[in-house]
Amino acid sequence: MEQILSGYCRTIDASRMVLVEDGEADCDFEACAYRDVCQIGQQIAQLQKTEERT
Repeated sequence: MEQILSGYCRTIDASRMVLVEDGEADCDFEACAYRDVCQIGQQIAQLQKTEERT
């Protein structure tokens, strides 16, 4: 499933859009130091949990 998420990214200190396809994000979510407090990171984590349930 492909989704476009948007929100504030602390790493680049700006808003951005992130494409998530099959659980893979086009940002560096897996290694991001702010992934737990990032608006986009929280959305990505929620998508991954949803995909694991299916």
